[in-house]
Amino acid sequence: MPFLAPVLAGFLAAVAGTVVAAPPASPAAASTVPADESPQALLQRMSRTLATRSYDGEFLHLSGGRIERLQVVHRRDARGVVERLRVMGEPGREVIRQGEELRVYLPDERRVLVDRAPRPGAAEGAALGPLGRLPAFDAGIDRHYHIVLEGRETSIIGRPARVILVRPRDGYRLGYRLWIDERTAMPTRTDLFDAEGRVVEQLVFTALRLRSHIDDAELQPSPGLRGFATGYSLFFRGTPLLVQIFLIYFGLGQFGIVRSS
Repeated sequence: MPFLAPVLAGFLAAVAGTVVAAPPASPAAASTVPADESPQALLQRMSRTLATRSYDGEFLHLSGGRIERLQVVHRRDARGVVERLRVMGEPGREVIRQGEELRVYLPDERRVLVDRAPRPGAAEGAALGPLGRLPAFDAGIDRHYHIVLEGRETSIIGRPARVILVRPRDGYRLGYRLWIDERTAMPTRTDLFDAEGRVVEQLVFTALRLRSHIDDAELQPSPGLRGFATGYSLFFRGTPLLVQIFLIYFGLGQFGIVRSS
């Protein structure tokens, strides 16, 4: 989808009030990435950070010609994982995950979908949405991917990032280009591309921070969603994550059985 790049660039410039193609970061910029750290080791550190740390942020998600701005709060502690994902703007759909329970709030439908089944194949502590679909970059990554360090750039959040190309060795997997923040080892931008090298999905953080503590109140649904949260629920067991994300974006009205009910 060659149109994704200019669309993303224009939208980022409008949202962040800055030029997307920022100049390379100064070599003196603060970094926690050792100069001799291999891209494979950095990818593994990114996977550990995503699985073990708490964070919050805002990001843009581009896929299928559609662009959404979302907010995420992700808490990981001894009690497990709790996460809140909110589509910013109207109608303000939200997803809250606590352990194996996933609640999808659809304010325009005045409905809540509740899924109490575990996500097949999901790593423990994996995030919702596009970040949760990143593969686990373990010690055996070289068996499946060619890993190339492409350079160092300043991300849209203004911090130096290492740009790593992850190209599959076969034609069955998707490839990735990742901008990994040198300070936090978090992916500040992710481009997903197919076997032909076409970008099919992009995720760009416009704000991102690691958190040492996240209060329970930050993981609750917005006040306007609480009045009907327990009044009407549909239960889905084993609903694929992509279907859940589709419901967040489009609502139940996309399905004929709901439109006719």
